[in-house]
Amino acid sequence: MTDSLRLPRARGAVVVAFALWPAACGSTHEDAAEATTLTPSRAYSYAPIPATLRGANFRPSLAVDTNAGTSAVDLRSFRCSLRFSTPGGDQRTPLTVTSVDDATRLRLLLPAGLPEGSYDVELQDPHGNLSLVKNAFQSLGPDLVAPEVKLDSPLGGTYLVGGTRARVRLYRATTAPRSWAPAASAAATAS
Repeated sequence: MTDSLRLPRARGAVVVAFALWPAACGSTHEDAAEATTLTPSRAYSYAPIPATLRGANFRPSLAVDTNAGTSAVDLRSFRCSLRFSTPGGDQRTPLTVTSVDDATRLRLLLPAGLPEGSYDVELQDPHGNLSLVKNAFQSLGPDLVAPEVKLDSPLGGTYLVGGTRARVRLYRATTAPRSWAPAASAAATAS
């Protein structure tokens, strides 16, 4: 995915890749990207999960085409993955970088179907520097248990007319067999 920026036309078909801010400022030193937290830190994995990686110095590469007079942010210049440690070795799952909000936030897409467990996040910046956030994400696996819905009031079988308030509670399964914990409650007025 790239963001386009229009530049004045120049001669030659040269594509130049460089880090945005240091090249613009003339700096020769580039601080390494440093990842600190992933949000959400836990989720069910039955569907892709949009996430935000926070940290510092998230500066992507910029590709400039002087012939066409265009430039584009290269989101592939960051390599991000989830690392799951097993007795047989580490397993890595690549993540998709969907955008760079600023130098402190990367938007990611975690794939569906992550096995249940705790994952580290690895980030490699355009210069090859590696940043690691230990136990950054916990996959809860697929959400296979439907919530139980209980109507607190009015009692079951009662007809509702406009203005009647109903109290509803959702319960979620817990790790104990046949055990349920309150997940949410709400009140609504029939119309």
